[in-house]
Amino acid sequence: MDDHDPLRARISNARRYSELLGLRDSVWNLSGKIDFSSYVDLRKRVDDRIRDFETPECEDIEIRILFPDRDPSLLDLRECRIAMGKNASLPKYIFSKYDNAEDIEIRPLGISMEGENSNSTAFDPQKAGDSNAHFNPKLGILQNRIEKVIKLANYMNETYSTVIPKISSDLNDIVSKLEELYKRVSNNEYELRDGGI
Repeated sequence: MDDHDPLRARISNARRYSELLGLRDSVWNLSGKIDFSSYVDLRKRVDDRIRDFETPECEDIEIRILFPDRDPSLLDLRECRIAMGKNASLPKYIFSKYDNAEDIEIRPLGISMEGENSNSTAFDPQKAGDSNAHFNPKLGILQNRIEKVIKLANYMNETYSTVIPKISSDLNDIVSKLEELYKRVSNNEYELRDGGI
């Protein structure tokens, strides 16, 4: 088992925005202390999860606004779409609009926590029921993992496609200089032999 699997699991399972911000700080603190590929992987994972909060797919998740002195409120789907339509970060939108909001919680549709009560910001339960009827949690988890692998592959592709052309250009310069040196040596080949070399 990889030493960082527990941290990966915490990133994957985190449901609260404040928790992910704390995990991001933990990952940043690992810079220079672990091998680079593991650091890049962890950084990508936590950044992707934070992006899930900042620019969510409104139709695929439940968003709860948490308050210190009252029950959570369920964010209306239409309000989430409005926030995304303004190209706003959802946490900034929520914290600026809702007084005393202290955290945000998201979870895929169809996953509920027993014993929790929440108010609604005009959420339509009939639409939620339709989504729940067709939701398979195992398929959702698999789909989520595949999406993360695709995002990581794209990230690595973007990173290397930027670095490799520079390496290629440097190698071309080296080859060009070596060819020039070779021509000079070739032109003086007989003189060098005449000199006893």
